[in-house]
Amino acid sequence: MRAGTSIQTDERFVSAIRHHEIGELETAVGLYIELIDDYQDNLELLQRLGYILAQLGRLPEAVQYLRHAVDLSPDAASAWYNLGMAQERSGDSDVALDSFRRALACDPNYHLAQNALAELLLPYENYMEVLKRFHRWLRPTHYLEIGVESGASLALAESPTVCLGVDPEPQIQFEFSAPTRIFEKTSDAFFADHDLAEELGCKTVDLAFVDGLHHFDAALRDFINIERYSTPATVVLFHDGIPLDEATSARERKTTFWSGDTWKIIPLLKKYRPDLKIFTIPAPPTGLTVVMGLNSGSGVLAEKLDAIVDEYLALDYGYLGDAKDEMLNVVYDDWASIQERVATYRRASE
Repeated sequence: MRAGTSIQTDERFVSAIRHHEIGELETAVGLYIELIDDYQDNLELLQRLGYILAQLGRLPEAVQYLRHAVDLSPDAASAWYNLGMAQERSGDSDVALDSFRRALACDPNYHLAQNALAELLLPYENYMEVLKRFHRWLRPTHYLEIGVESGASLALAESPTVCLGVDPEPQIQFEFSAPTRIFEKTSDAFFADHDLAEELGCKTVDLAFVDGLHHFDAALRDFINIERYSTPATVVLFHDGIPLDEATSARERKTTFWSGDTWKIIPLLKKYRPDLKIFTIPAPPTGLTVVMGLNSGSGVLAEKLDAIVDEYLALDYGYLGDAKDEMLNVVYDDWASIQERVATYRRASE
């Protein structure tokens, strides 16, 4: 290192960053490599160099510099994340998974690593794209959404679908093309105060999407209420059916990326309602679960509600063990196969 010189004030570093920002990557790489001779243990330099080499497809070099970065600072989540990204681009998915998990061990709230881990673990389209596919394929006459938030998912419905959204604090940022009404209240309050059939102007709902409190017992109550207005062909979709890890699937929120314990709805329904047809699409970031074969006359879940909730409150992420896919009915089908699966369930219900 040059005597009395900090990398932040080194003109070569300032110039390298400027070239990097305007897309002159080869020039930036040359300057970064030149700087390595003087700042070989500088974490920021190592990460910048590794990142840009990965951008250029020079992956073995990128991994080399990023490995040095994690050796130098094993507690730096960003270093592990950048290493994982280079490893993934190199085709070393298993090694990349380990690096992303190490990043999260350093910082459980490191959202870039959480998203990268989800994309690797769940090899399918984002759940919003899958939800859009369901809308365009099924063309539901009546659609119910619990957990509207910004309105992004509700906006996927297309006219003439009649839509009803329920959310205690919606923050709508999207325009709706379908006729839509939103009730600003909890789903429990909505079902206590309103008759869904009257609000929809139809006795049953064709498609429902549940993405509310991220608590399994709330999702269970929503399912019980929805089933009262269902037919065996009704499709109910649950978001967050595949927990990413223990930290992000905790019942109480401790991380920005959070799916809660909604996943428990799947083993719960499998146990107490074996008549239902259930499968989970590995759509990032946390899966999309499909439930069909509903029975509006069933009272099993409502009658045993308190006991069921007590039973599943006692379970945590470790309950899934090494059998996550089996216990959550995860299927690795393409869209055509998913369509056939749903169509088969519908034919069987006729």
